[in-house]
Amino acid sequence: MEGARRWQTKTFRRRQDVDAFRRSVESDKLRGVVVDVRRSSQRFEGYATDWIATRRRPDGRPLMPATKALYADLLHRQILPTFGAAKLASIQPHQVRR
Repeated sequence: MEGARRWQTKTFRRRQDVDAFRRSVESDKLRGVVVDVRRSSQRFEGYATDWIATRRRPDGRPLMPATKALYADLLHRQILPTFGAAKLASIQPHQVRR
């Protein structure tokens, strides 16, 4: 089943623990720290290339060809030399900030 979601279950003794956990998960999602285990072993180059190919503008229309070309150029010149072969899970915030 390609693309099927897998659910994890967790049991709590008290309702307040459920609510606290839910708030924590939602907060992590908003901060972008939720990790998709299936994608974490993917190489950055493949992920970034797919991202550019499927990226859309906020109104849902595709990116203009010049914008895609600019993103691809920046990716190949400035980002891939450092992160291209790295697995997504291995890239740490302090590495990106440099």
